[in-house]
Amino acid sequence: MSLFRLLPLLLLACAGPQATQYHQGIPGARPPPAPPARPGVGAPVMGQPGTAAAPLPRSPNKRALPPSTEPGLWSADAPRASREYLLPTVLGFTPPAVSEEEKAVAIYADNCGRRVDDTTRFPSVSRALARASASEVACIGAQAYFGCLAGLWLEVSGKQDRESKALAQQLLRYQQRLQQEVNRTCMGVDSQRPDLKALRTMVETAWQNTMKTR
Repeated sequence: MSLFRLLPLLLLACAGPQATQYHQGIPGARPPPAPPARPGVGAPVMGQPGTAAAPLPRSPNKRALPPSTEPGLWSADAPRASREYLLPTVLGFTPPAVSEEEKAVAIYADNCGRRVDDTTRFPSVSRALARASASEVACIGAQAYFGCLAGLWLEVSGKQDRESKALAQQLLRYQQRLQQEVNRTCMGVDSQRPDLKALRTMVETAWQNTMKTR
């Protein structure tokens, strides 16, 4: 048989296995061509959202959040936390702040603080305070400040009108917190020492005389 007659048979034998692999999906074989994509098929309609999962059901339980000084979700929301009124120092002693519920006390507390602090204008008091340490002066200022508010409470609590009763209650609540701060300031100071007792008496007498002259 001539070579020209064997050539078609050889080509047919080579094409047979390749066609079998192609139809059986053997790895390495070329995949069949995909059908041409049609525009718009499977895509969301213009202006409409695509397919999304259904939202999870919300819990009926509600959690109460604590008050915060930060504004709410919207900028127009006012802070819900109560305001505090800071008071100036008195002879190195820092009084506790007055809360919003005790705002009527702020004027009287500031007045007492100024009277006690003004005692340094007296030369005798100023020289005596200069001989004491900073912690001793702060303790004396705290005790004199507390004594001023305690005397004011005794004066107001004896009145029977509604405003005086409300002020007496606010003063009493503030004095309870003030007493804790006085104890903390005087910790480590021997306030019963004769020279410190004499200095405290001198300061108290000075602010009481200042109060009488006003």
